[in-house]
Amino acid sequence: MLKTMPLNPARQEMANQTKVFLKEALMYGTVFDDLGSFQKQLGFAEDEIYSDYPFCYGTFVDGKADYLALENLKSSG
Repeated sequence: MLKTMPLNPARQEMANQTKVFLKEALMYGTVFDDLGSFQKQLGFAEDEIYSDYPFCYGTFVDGKADYLALENLKSSG
């Protein structure tokens, strides 16, 4: 699945003001990895570690052509 910056200038401005692409890129690039490591440090069993989020293949954020390339979870239910 590819999430891209909207084409409408007003929506682009809103996306840039709220930094939605930057925040989501940081979630996939840092926060989820840190969350898994933290849960392991706490002694969580492998099947208890939260991982119900899509794999992120890549991100790009420049305020104009932002995108997030994510695994499509529809096929896995």
